[in-house]
Amino acid sequence: MSILGVKWWVHVLRALLSAAALWAAAYLFDRVPDIRPVTVGLVLLLITLFFALRWGPVTAVVGAISAALALDYYFQPPVHTFGFDDAEGVVAVFAFLITACAVSYVSLLSERRANEAHQGRLEAERLNRLGDALLPSATSKAVGSTVVESLISQFGAKGAALALSNGETFRAGSVVLPENLSTQQPRARGEVVLPVCIGKETVAHLAINDGAFSSTALNAIGHQLTMVLSRVRANEQLLHLAADIQMGMLPNTFPAFPQAPEIDLHATIVPAQDVGGDFYDYFALPDGRICFIIGDVSDKGIPAALFMAMVVTAFQIIALAPRTSIAETMAELNRYVCDNNRSQMFVTALAGIIDLQTGSIEYCDGGHEPPFVVHASGEVEMIEKVGGMALGIMREHLFISGSIRLQPGDTLLLYTDGVNEAMNNERKLFGTPTIGDVLRAPGDARTAQDISTLITQRVRAFVAGAPQSDDITMLVVRYLGAATHAQKSASSALSAT
Repeated sequence: MSILGVKWWVHVLRALLSAAALWAAAYLFDRVPDIRPVTVGLVLLLITLFFALRWGPVTAVVGAISAALALDYYFQPPVHTFGFDDAEGVVAVFAFLITACAVSYVSLLSERRANEAHQGRLEAERLNRLGDALLPSATSKAVGSTVVESLISQFGAKGAALALSNGETFRAGSVVLPENLSTQQPRARGEVVLPVCIGKETVAHLAINDGAFSSTALNAIGHQLTMVLSRVRANEQLLHLAADIQMGMLPNTFPAFPQAPEIDLHATIVPAQDVGGDFYDYFALPDGRICFIIGDVSDKGIPAALFMAMVVTAFQIIALAPRTSIAETMAELNRYVCDNNRSQMFVTALAGIIDLQTGSIEYCDGGHEPPFVVHASGEVEMIEKVGGMALGIMREHLFISGSIRLQPGDTLLLYTDGVNEAMNNERKLFGTPTIGDVLRAPGDARTAQDISTLITQRVRAFVAGAPQSDDITMLVVRYLGAATHAQKSASSALSAT
């Protein structure tokens, strides 16, 4: 049991100590000859007031009674008579009692107001720190993780959880959440559930377990979350729209060239954020050959997405113009990037042109990852490509083309560093050699889509839920041979007859 926030036995010890001090003082004064009673009364009063200010009203009441008895003892010894039969003793008792209680009450009010002012300052500082921590949050995930950790580390809550309306829940510490937060019925003692509303829509519920929060602080936290989530949700909607526009710029209809059975081509991209800097493209040239490119912008997010859009558009225009080689196309693209690159980004890229009649590929490298060739026999080979510099660094860099030849059934795999540099929770990389191991795994004849799907699955299994640090992009080109076209034409003619 506690009285005024202090255990009962603490009050008993304080009362005994104050009574002992007062009676000891009265005993000493009784031994001093010719001391004035007024002096004794003032000293005893000061001692009583000291204990009253130090330990509060409960101790003050006991001390006042003890002081009154001690004073009466001083005037009328011996102690066993107490002296309550005369008016002077009664006045002394009540005077000390009223004075001590009044002073202790005033001191208690002052202490409470001082504590309230101090707690208010602390809450204001904590709210400011929480606001500063939430300010740079760009996603709902960042908001959720930041607010629950801050409520524990800064406000001293035992646990906190933020449940968003989209089903995501972020929690830290010990917190018991109701199955349906919208009921606002906390199950844990001392746990409060705070709804976060934007307009008339409830977008989240915040559960806090046993934290020292005033109603003002709770309202301020709710207001901060409302402001931040309003901004974040608006940004996320814009990012989703930007992602749709970005993905709409890249070809994603498969089979890519139904009129050309000589080739099976498939591409996939998994952005680390809503939008990213990875890209790919492929299209038919006027002479029937197929041109393709894969690349990675040095930055991430919206700046990289805008830069990527510029590069893809420029590559299409430059590649479709009459050129002598893919190296000349890359050189012209590099000059364009350097001339339109105020953001000082660069692009790694690998572009190529495949001749559907022969399977010959002329390629040009711009500092990109080395490709793999999976031969029809099952043998896997990493191409030692002719090296090149990333685009956007040196305007007059001389690009050189290389060549490889695919036999019917061979597959060319191009990828960005989001594949080989995928990292798990132990900070280990997936690695380029692992890509070769995946491609060497025995299995049935795979289509281009099968290969990209297999590698994506292996990467996800490797990272085991770790945050994706970079975009994952692959372009798979499987050459089926010119005879495929002839066989299909013959089959069509036979069917017609």
